[in-house]
Amino acid sequence: YKEFHELADPIYENFPLDDREPEFQKLYQYLFGHWGFAEIIRETFDEFPELRDRIGITLVRGVLKEDQESVDLMRKWGTIEEDLAKKFEAKGQKGIGIKLLPRRFYDPALARFCRHELYHIKDMLDPAFLYDPDIKVGNSPGEESLILARYRVLWCLSIDSRLTRIGKEPVLPKEQRFHEFSTWYRKIPGTQLVSVFEGLWSTEFFTHPELIDMATDTLKIMDRAIEIDGTEIPERKKVMLLPGFPCPLCGFPTYHWVENLNEDV
Repeated sequence: YKEFHELADPIYENFPLDDREPEFQKLYQYLFGHWGFAEIIRETFDEFPELRDRIGITLVRGVLKEDQESVDLMRKWGTIEEDLAKKFEAKGQKGIGIKLLPRRFYDPALARFCRHELYHIKDMLDPAFLYDPDIKVGNSPGEESLILARYRVLWCLSIDSRLTRIGKEPVLPKEQRFHEFSTWYRKIPGTQLVSVFEGLWSTEFFTHPELIDMATDTLKIMDRAIEIDGTEIPERKKVMLLPGFPCPLCGFPTYHWVENLNEDV
């Protein structure tokens, strides 16, 4: 507290209101490194040597809610870092934006969280992943939200399975990933759900289009099932009608499907 005000108070005294924001940004950047927070992020990056020459700048910002936390490739720049961004973009490098709750820096799990998120960046920059941030999914807002939520679940599942295989601690263990997966695929029967999940968990790598396809079409994800004792392999019989998907006749989002017209609704 005292150290911060010793550095911040002169900004109030020496700069007019319109010029203070850039000065405070510089102060925050200095303190972030001075207090050792930058070193925590740097140590996680050391686990990804393939990113060193691909990343030119990393920006860390605070957020208020846990669901706002993320790590992503930067596509827009603020006035403070814009000139610096031009220099590394000219070299073909990318920028990373990390959004974290401030309390994360006192959480021993921060390295685990950052490692998982940097795996997302690693995938995005891997040509084999075929990443396309502008791809459009769904025919309605409801369908789009469902597909994107499932996509995130499947991608995180894939990353945690890879981390587990190389002996690194995942963000969520296998059991919790299964629970998360099962909440988004309730229409798959339990015994089949296990074989599908095990097939996903044991797969070494998924591409971006494959993840989109599986998040969009449940039949595609059921094709990933493998034989496990006590489970059964699901059969491909028909299109699964999921809440929020468009009606094949009118195109409107439908949340209560009638599969047998002879049934009383």
